[in-house]
Amino acid sequence: FEAVKAGFAGQKPLIELDRNGRFLRAHTDRPAPVNATTPNDLHLLAFDPSDGRIVRFSIPFWLLRRRPANATIDLNGNRMDLEDLRLTVDDLERYGPAVIVDHSAPDGQRILVWAK
Repeated sequence: FEAVKAGFAGQKPLIELDRNGRFLRAHTDRPAPVNATTPNDLHLLAFDPSDGRIVRFSIPFWLLRRRPANATIDLNGNRMDLEDLRLTVDDLERYGPAVIVDHSAPDGQRILVWAK
């Protein structure tokens, strides 16, 4: 987790979640970086302390543009959609490579989502 975050030093995630993992606020009103490049992939890294496993997931960015409107990512019964995070693919393109979510839950679960 820390190695991935080091590639985005000083960058605040686009989305903040509350301690229970529910949407709190989006920071899509911040200025986009100058000369931002379109990300190639959307990545997810998740740790579940109950089984001690780290799950890695990547999806090509072009596929986000072509997904059905109701497509979701399901992680152990936890469903996530860009609309749930108040993000659009256009937002991700505008900000370029960025940390989208960096969340640590009280029970030790950890989720990091980024575009690169």
